[in-house]
Amino acid sequence: MTVSSTAGPTGSSNPATEVGLYRVGPLVMREGVGAKNVWTLFFVSFFGIAMMNTVGVMQPYVFNEILKIPLDEQGSLAGNLTVLQEIVALILLGPAGALSDRFGRKPIFGTGFLLLGLGYCLYPLANASWELAIFRLFIAAGVSCVNVMLVAVANDYPIERSRAKMIAAVFIFNGLGIASLPRLIGGLPNRFIEMGIDPVWAGRFAFWCVTALCVTLAAILVWGLRPGAPSQLGKREPLLATLKIGLAAGRNPRVALAYTAGLVSRADLAVVSTFLTLWLVQEG
Repeated sequence: MTVSSTAGPTGSSNPATEVGLYRVGPLVMREGVGAKNVWTLFFVSFFGIAMMNTVGVMQPYVFNEILKIPLDEQGSLAGNLTVLQEIVALILLGPAGALSDRFGRKPIFGTGFLLLGLGYCLYPLANASWELAIFRLFIAAGVSCVNVMLVAVANDYPIERSRAKMIAAVFIFNGLGIASLPRLIGGLPNRFIEMGIDPVWAGRFAFWCVTALCVTLAAILVWGLRPGAPSQLGKREPLLATLKIGLAAGRNPRVALAYTAGLVSRADLAVVSTFLTLWLVQEG
């Protein structure tokens, strides 16, 4: 369905004069954003967070079946790998966003899924824990790109008054993916074992299925997302200047609360995705 608009460069619009803009329920897109763009974003969003968290779901299998790491060493190794990933992600989040402003969302978004795919391709081939750390760097880089682009594209597409609803819709699709995909992906090794495949190779095949999915998602979003850099951007501040502005905004109590909530929620997500799965596997 479509409705109409004379949206300005900032994305604001007058609902009474919206004409010709693509609409999904209460979500009204800005000029030039069509059905292919929106539904590609929703489709990729379904897989986005789940693909980033797959390493936490599948990692216990690597520890137990491929590397044979003693149970009493798995917790500290999982924690170290998670810390490494988060540090790399923090370093790369800013550059990923800046590069997408300059070159467009498609290249960075697609690169994110390709990096995830590369990391998942290499991860089950590790012969030692230090190799896991190296392969985890590719996953961390992919997580940075995909994380930033999910929010950035959701922010780019709608007019101003639909922006919050659009971001909510994207994360609803994220949640649906998280609720369904880990069970399917986590059960892949057993399915391969039931086919008579050696447990080590069963784990590798499972990871490589995830790699194939990441590559497919990269191809789909390159085909379906809107090309080019966001047209609403004007003069771009240097990355360091932008960081200073963001830190200074923390003096606002509401922004400070948002920062604190982000810190707590990210920490909780890291703990749950890493250690809860590991504990469940060990107890099971």
